Amino acid sequence: MSSTMLRISELNVFYGQAHTLHDISLDVGSEDIVFVLGLNGMGKTTLLRAIMGLTPPRADGSVSFNGQEIIHMRPNQIALLGLGYVPQGRLLFPSLSVAEHLTLFYRNRSEKLEQKWTPESVYELFPALRDRSKISGTLLSGGEQQMLAIGRALVTNPKILIMDEPTEGLSPVIIHLILETCRKLRETGVGSLLSEQNMEVAAALADRALILETGRLVHESNMEDFANADELKDDMGKYLQF
Repeated sequence: MSSTMLRISELNVFYGQAHTLHDISLDVGSEDIVFVLGLNGMGKTTLLRAIMGLTPPRADGSVSFNGQEIIHMRPNQIALLGLGYVPQGRLLFPSLSVAEHLTLFYRNRSEKLEQKWTPESVYELFPALRDRSKISGTLLSGGEQQMLAIGRALVTNPKILIMDEPTEGLSPVIIHLILETCRKLRETGVGSLLSEQNMEVAAALADRALILETGRLVHESNMEDFANADELKDDMGKYLQF
C-alpha cells in the first residue's frame, strides 16, 4: 500500500499583490502517479516550482515531504531530501555533455532503494543517450533532451519525481517511453507528480488526476471516476486538450 510522501496543504502563492495559487491541497504516495491537468496559464508550473522552492516571492500553507516541512527550504535542500525535478523546457546546461550531466548530478543515497539509478542505468533505460554521451546536452533532439532531463533527475535517486509538461511537443514514441519510465518507477516505490495538458496522456497512466483552473483546484478523483464525471464533460474543452 502506498504511503504518503509529499503532502501539500492549503498552499497559497503570491507574486507581489497577485494571488496565483489558492488553497491547493494534494498528496502523493510512494507508488502513486498523480497528474495535475490544465491548460497553459492555469498555475501548473507555479505549483510545481513552489513545491521545489523555486517560485515563492511569498507563499503560505504547508508543503511537507516525508513528514518534514519544506515550504521555506532552499531548492538544493529540498532536492537533497529526495525530490527529483524535471522542469518544463528541460533547462540543460550548454557547457555540459550528456555524460557530465549524469555524473555531476549523481547522488548515491544511503537509504535502501529497490532501484539505484546511476549514469549506467540511465543509459540502459535510454540507449540513445549512450551514443551521444560526449556531446552537449543542448545539441540533442527534443526527445533526447527530455530523456536527459529525466535521467538527470533519476540519478539523484529521488523518492518522488516531479515532471512539468514532460510530453509537450514530443513524438508518440517518446511519450510512450516516458510513460513506461513512470510505470517502472512506481514498481520500485517511487511516486510521480506530473503536470499535463493532454487528457489522453493522463488517462494512459494516472492513478489520480486533478484539474487546475486559474490557480484553483476544481476537480480531483481517481481516473475511473474522472472519466465518468458527468459534471465535467461539458467543460472538458475549457480545461484540457484531447
